Amino acid sequence: MRPTVLTAKQLREYVPGAGCRCAAWNSSECACPKVDWTPTEIYELRLSQRELRRQIQNLKKFEAASKRANLIVGQPHNHAQRISILETELSDVLGLLRETAKLIDKQQRADAEMLRFMAALDDDQTAMMRLIGSSSIFGDAKINEKFLAFVARRELHSDQLQARVRDFLSKQTPIPPAPESPTT
Repeated sequence: MRPTVLTAKQLREYVPGAGCRCAAWNSSECACPKVDWTPTEIYELRLSQRELRRQIQNLKKFEAASKRANLIVGQPHNHAQRISILETELSDVLGLLRETAKLIDKQQRADAEMLRFMAALDDDQTAMMRLIGSSSIFGDAKINEKFLAFVARRELHSDQLQARVRDFLSKQTPIPPAPESPTT
């Protein structure tokens, strides 16, 4: 399985298509299994995204700690004001949770649609190869036999891909909705 994020060291050493033995120029030409053709830029963006998310998390932790310190040390002295502030903060957090759940659900639906598209494309490609393999266009029985063997292997890979897509789509769990805001 390909990694989704590479470390900085791995990124310096990464070359798209490394390990390809069929002399392809890109992923659409390559028939080698388990060769990663992901552009370097994608890994660079994922690495920077991971770092930015880490920084955002740290800022959120700092902000939350500073709010708690303000509640303890500072401003509102009566319990009603503190409760009001906490309810407002809780409402804001629940709103953020709802927005995040919507974004994750939208991404899951997009991923599932992409998988369906890839499986359909794979079906079309396999059907085209069957059509080519069924006619003797090469004129040489040995070449035609090798091509038909390649098509048979291709069909096996296609069936495996279809099974994985069905398995992935059946295991998708919906994101539960965020809890409602507390009533005062």
